Amino acid sequence: MALEAMKRRLLENHPRMEKVSRDHRMWEVGYKGECSLDFYLKQLPEGEYWLFYGLCLKTTDGEQFQIDTMLLSKRVAILLEIKTIAGEILFDEDIHQFSRTYQGEVKSFSHPYIQVARQRTLLRQWLNARGYFNLPVAPLVISGNPSATLTFKNAPRHFMQSIVRAEVLPQRVLQLKKENPADQLSSSAQKELSQQLLDGHHEQPDNVVEAYNISRFDLLTGVHCPSCFKLSMQRIHGNGWHCPRCSFRHKMAHAESLKDYRILFQPSISNREARIFLDIPSASIVRKLLTQLELPIQGKNKSRRYMLTDL
Repeated sequence: MALEAMKRRLLENHPRMEKVSRDHRMWEVGYKGECSLDFYLKQLPEGEYWLFYGLCLKTTDGEQFQIDTMLLSKRVAILLEIKTIAGEILFDEDIHQFSRTYQGEVKSFSHPYIQVARQRTLLRQWLNARGYFNLPVAPLVISGNPSATLTFKNAPRHFMQSIVRAEVLPQRVLQLKKENPADQLSSSAQKELSQQLLDGHHEQPDNVVEAYNISRFDLLTGVHCPSCFKLSMQRIHGNGWHCPRCSFRHKMAHAESLKDYRILFQPSISNREARIFLDIPSASIVRKLLTQLELPIQGKNKSRRYMLTDL
């Protein structure tokens, strides 16, 4: 989401725009891959597997880790690392390298199995700290691009079983069920663990502006249209916002732009910061717009900040 906000806010001729646009296209491919995975996950027995997306947890040592997708049953927790890369994919386990050949170009990527194995190790620590010592954790790498061809070099059998095409994921999940025949969680324990996972989740800040070494002064201001996503909408007194490009009208469009601010910068905003970012010169109008959103407030008078976490 941060790359979406960055792309619509960044000056078109900014030297970083090409990289942001390229990374955004990669994000879109990955997102579509996750959406297509839903089709196969729906083939699993209803109610037996509880699904979690984007869990961000911390171990007792303070080490943070993120799990893209996890299936939780009474017998096993299954971690899914989804890759939608096209081309000829090589897993060279002699040197632990993951590479892709596409249109004659060879490129190496971070090894997805190493990534998901690390998630397993840290999740195991997280579970042990809460008394779930016996629940198996199985890591799987999912190839979500049907046009990709997979090749393994000197890979052990257990490794190859952990690399799964999306269309055979339901069968692999059922196989893991057979490999772990005993329930490790009761129904109440499964529910309790699920709640602990949700309670332990915390939003991971996307310091995308800092990561791309971009100044906030390089970003376009104004209220973007929730329909066509273009900047900037025009404020109509007493009647919200109007987009001159697509004629879309929305009374609370400024709330969507404040989400951009939260994602790109920080989870709170002052009246002055909102005036600059939304491109509204009037302090009284901005105060009214922020008040209408019923946001939590910290501080008083000039030090007052509006918390954007609930948007």
